[in-house]
Amino acid sequence: MPIFELRLADDVVDDITFSSEPVPSVDTDFRVGVDHSSRAAQLFGDHVEIASIIVVSDPLEPDLWHDATFATWTARVGVSHARAEARRRLSNLRIGPERLEARAAELGFPPRGASGDEDEPGYHSAVLDAMYDEHEVIEMLAVLDEERADGAVEWIDDEPRDIDQAEATLRWQTRLRELVAPQPLIERRRRYDLPPPLNSWDPRNAVQQWYFTLSHGRLEYSVGGSASSGQRESHGRWAHTFAMLATAYGVATPTTVMRYDCRNVLRLIRDSPTLLVDWHDLVGNYRVDHDESQTLMTKFTINAHGLRRSP
Repeated sequence: MPIFELRLADDVVDDITFSSEPVPSVDTDFRVGVDHSSRAAQLFGDHVEIASIIVVSDPLEPDLWHDATFATWTARVGVSHARAEARRRLSNLRIGPERLEARAAELGFPPRGASGDEDEPGYHSAVLDAMYDEHEVIEMLAVLDEERADGAVEWIDDEPRDIDQAEATLRWQTRLRELVAPQPLIERRRRYDLPPPLNSWDPRNAVQQWYFTLSHGRLEYSVGGSASSGQRESHGRWAHTFAMLATAYGVATPTTVMRYDCRNVLRLIRDSPTLLVDWHDLVGNYRVDHDESQTLMTKFTINAHGLRRSP
């Protein structure tokens, strides 16, 4: 049996059956520093079977955003503008945005792409709350208050001449209260009712690619996309590894391309017996020589983003 099989009704994908239950890759050594050439050699030695799935997400039809079948709306109370800014600065001050994902993993949060949890309301706030004590956030709020107080004079001076100082000061104080008040939020989220593991979808992506490896009865997958540095690195690493397996070792690399259309229906675009990879973000976060990458990847790349259709 191949790694996966599609059950189709015309071009509609009703279901996907896998040869064994797919689980997120735990290949941490590969993520840390093993290059694609070495990893391809290791996988070939393990008699690996591989396959890939590309899903292109069309924009949802505008009229469907208010239909609970296609999208969900959630009301919640968010943090204040001031507290959100404090958390952002603390994150950048301590470890920088590029390392936030790694720190989240150390704290026991799910790795990006392994589940949809990181897109749930409050995920990033929960990560930052776990990283920093509350008193540190309060101290940063005090810093922001001082900065806003320093800016109050400029703000008042920019007011039209017919507004007197007292009214301008009152407006500024009103704005300060707004900045420290919790913000009511309405979160609008498209439904991604896809067969697992394709349902681990980051809504910031227009295209995602899954890389499956089957070895010794264990089926693992990694996900690549454009929405985060981790997704871009995963996409680059696994695309180059699959290309190396196909080119240097003659490993079969079938790829299925599908579309999640404007009405949330998964449709088959094409089945390819050879590797196809979206050319976006192959290099950059995954560090590889550009000439080497071009030589290896050119015959496998497609513009998957260009396959998107507007409603």
